[in-house]
This record gives sequence, C-alpha cells and structure tokens, in this order.
Amino acid sequence: MRISLEPPLIKARVKEFHPLRALAWKTDGTAAWTEPIDNPKISSDNSSSVSVERQKGMRVNAPGHCTLRLEHEGQYAEAAVEAGAHPRGTVTDWVTALPPVSDIVWTEKTGLLIATREPTIWQIDPSTRKLQPAAGVVPKPPFYGGVETLARAGNGDLAIHLFGEPDLLVLTTNSDLSASYTVSKPEPENSIFAFAWQGTDLIIAMHTQTLWRYTPDGQYALLGRTPHLIKRLAPDPDTGKLLGITVETKRQQICRIDPDQPDAMEELLADPLQTNTLAALAPARSGEIYVTDFHGGRLLCVGPDGSLTTMVAGLKNPNAVGVDGDGTVYVADFADQAVIRRVMP
Repeated sequence: MRISLEPPLIKARVKEFHPLRALAWKTDGTAAWTEPIDNPKISSDNSSSVSVERQKGMRVNAPGHCTLRLEHEGQYAEAAVEAGAHPRGTVTDWVTALPPVSDIVWTEKTGLLIATREPTIWQIDPSTRKLQPAAGVVPKPPFYGGVETLARAGNGDLAIHLFGEPDLLVLTTNSDLSASYTVSKPEPENSIFAFAWQGTDLIIAMHTQTLWRYTPDGQYALLGRTPHLIKRLAPDPDTGKLLGITVETKRQQICRIDPDQPDAMEELLADPLQTNTLAALAPARSGEIYVTDFHGGRLLCVGPDGSLTTMVAGLKNPNAVGVDGDGTVYVADFADQAVIRRVMP
C-alpha cells in the first residue's frame, strides 16, 4: 500500500544516534501488516547535520533541520529531523509503528529490550541505537500472544512470562539468550502475578498473596504472605529490596518490599490512588519512581516525599516504562501501532 520511515518526526541532540526503521505497509485485501525493508535506500538532504550510516543508523552531526528520504520500488517516504539542544523533559517518539508493547527493560549491556505481543523480543543497541532482534520465544498453542512481562537479572538472564502460560521462562545470558529453562509456578493450582530478580534469585508473587524465592539450584522457599496483592515488581537499586504496585479492592499503592519481611510493606505514596489504573513502574537512581497510568494515559513520577506528579499526558494506554543509565525515561503504549517515547534527561 505504501512505505514509511519511522518515526516520521525525530528530535535529537548533537552526537546522538536514533533508531530509524523503513517499513512496507501491505495488505491481502482483508488483513494489513508491516514488513521491514531490507537494505533501504535512505538519504539526507543535509548530511552535514544528519547522516545515515548503513551499519550504525541515523547520527546527528550538527544542529539543524533536515529531511530523510526513502525510495523503494517506485514509492517514496520522508521523515523530518530536528537536531538541536532540546531542553530537559522534551518528549519525542523513539520507536513507532510497533505491535502492542507489553514490557520494556533497560540494561547497560543490552540497551533497551522491548517485548510485544509477538514472539520476537527486540533490542535497541546501546551504542548505535539500531533496532534488532535480541531473542525469540515460542508460545505454545493455542496461545499466540507473545510476552506478558519480562525481568532482567544482574547476570544478564531474562525471565519471561508468556501470555496464557502458567510458568516462567528464563533465557540464559551464557547462551546469548538463545537457550532457556522453565521455572514452574511454586503453587501448581494458583497463578503468578508478578516477579523480579534479587541478585541471582527470582522473587515470585502469587495471586494468593504469597511471596516465594527461587534459587539457581532449582529450590523454592516460601517467604511469607503480603498484606495486599502485588501486581508488578521491580528491583530497587538504592536499597537492594523490591518495589511493587499493590492492589486492595480499588486502592492502589506503591510499596517497598523486603522479601525477608513481606508482611511489613513500606507504603511510598502519600495519597494512595482510589482506582485500579497503575500498570508498570521503574525506579531511577535519583530516588524517584516512574509509574504508568494505563487508563488515564499518563506517565507519573513518585517523588521521595511520596508526592505524585504528571510528567507526560495524552498517551495511549501506557503499559511499560524503563529508565536508562543517563536518566532517560522510556514509556510505551499497549495499542495497535504502539509508540515508545523517550523523555530527555
């Protein structure tokens, strides 16, 4: 039907690389889908400001405005680039035209890992900013829903909860994420709600409000019960404990959780939300915590004093958030033609 350059509008600073994709939009008369264009012919009308390298992608060399042009089989597409000293807090599209994004995780070694409702887990290379496959998962029939949640361990292992699957899958870093093993749920008759790594141990929260520790030798240990249901977990880099989104009827709270004392949660929100709308969270080393308001379409920030402020509004069902080592925040949609946006530090 057409071709496109994604994102169609790019805001970047000098010396930055930026993800850039060339897509072909196709249809068979009933369904419609996109496919990446192999070896796309992309040119810049101001190469002194922005250049496109085949192996490294798009690079900003100097301030200025330019247009990137794509030609493929007689069709043409353009993307505009604004290269300059964008102020802190600037929100820009980072990757566009994605399937619904279920989770994102940043690590220094792998860059930004992107899980969608498709079998491929994607990676944005931390040095070149190129989007490339990082790993593949195989959902079992009759479920073809891709990844529900993922968590990255300090040693590089990647724990995954597949949509519709009862257990967890761990992709090993020593196999370059090409081999895996299964972590069965500790309570066969109940469901896993959340999980996160604490060192090399996997902490698993069940819908029965029990908290379990899974160790590398394949052993489970019951840590206790939590006062409220945990729907999302993440490591807390400042304390070595865990952060979680908890639910009590329609009351939601952000808590700090010590796995050795799960019955004594530290509530962090000064005013808990009287609604069930928080979807994901990611801590920053400044002591702030970023959370997504799924139904409200917002990216929120929890301050050290428990205050809750809006950073970005007007999003489309934000379901995932991550923070990189420079303090850049990434937030992603759970919707068709999803967008991952970045908030410049």
